[in-house]
Amino acid sequence: MENIDFRKNTLLEVKNLKCYFNDSKRIFKKNNRVIKAVDGLSFKINKGEVYGLVGESGCGKSTTGRAILNLIPKVGGALSFDGNLIYDVENKYSISGKKMKKTRKDMQMIFQDPYSSLDSYMNIGSIIKQGMLKHGLVDGKEARVEIKKILELCGLSGECIDKYPHEFSGGERQRIVIARALALKPKFLVCDEPTSALDVSIQAQILMLMDSLKKEMKLTYLFISHNLSLVRYFCDRVAVMYLGNIVEESYAEELFLNPKHPYTKCLISSIPKTHPREKKFRIIMKDEIPNGDNIIKGCKFNTRCPYANEICKYKVPTLKEVTKGHFVACHEIV
Repeated sequence: MENIDFRKNTLLEVKNLKCYFNDSKRIFKKNNRVIKAVDGLSFKINKGEVYGLVGESGCGKSTTGRAILNLIPKVGGALSFDGNLIYDVENKYSISGKKMKKTRKDMQMIFQDPYSSLDSYMNIGSIIKQGMLKHGLVDGKEARVEIKKILELCGLSGECIDKYPHEFSGGERQRIVIARALALKPKFLVCDEPTSALDVSIQAQILMLMDSLKKEMKLTYLFISHNLSLVRYFCDRVAVMYLGNIVEESYAEELFLNPKHPYTKCLISSIPKTHPREKKFRIIMKDEIPNGDNIIKGCKFNTRCPYANEICKYKVPTLKEVTKGHFVACHEIV
């Protein structure tokens, strides 16, 4: 992991982000359920770092990534990027379409599924060229040369420009997805489970590629993943998310060596053993993660936490710094 100076300026800041959705399955019921996918999320990402976001399926990680890119509606919160306010829901502010188009070039996404995120009816050159032409980065004649350069940068032959997605393996498709994002020369990438659909050996290749591109192009990543072992060694800082909120945030190594929140301890204990003789104690949580429409008073983790007491049932804990750079939202810790 590259040594990052975290005193640099903040690239992206999220304040009290909220994304709620109506349950369409109950459209004919009197009281539709409101699913709180993201419920008051706040964090900062510094220039040049890899910020990891982990948690169980359904906790709101992917929704957070899409909300940051202004791809889905929000009911609350504010977002600033590179010193510019993108939106502030409470004050009913959102940048104009022209400014958002310019900002969109600097904020790109690597999608989870390399199969469904590429149009099977378009060749690779056309897929990558779309964004470049949309933002006026190249004209039609220059595009082909630039696309070949991007493909080669991502470890593919420039000669595959006229091929179609079905002619590539899963790892090659993910490289194409990365190439499409990098073609716009962005500053920031949301990486939504970029290696989950790939074999382990291919995962390592993609991560090495992303690491080298980060250094070469001075990129900043929001890295969303379920693979905790991968997050530990690839990310600089990590936030643990539970039901739309961050319950713990710290530097990666500190978080894994000294987890504070009960939920974080449970997640880390689930990491498979690396050696047959390694002794490991598995912490089992009660029940499954509740749905986002369940209104849980107090700490949202109190229904599953083995250490929950009375205060946890009515008071919501806030993120507080327990050691330098290590923040925890738990009544038992702070």
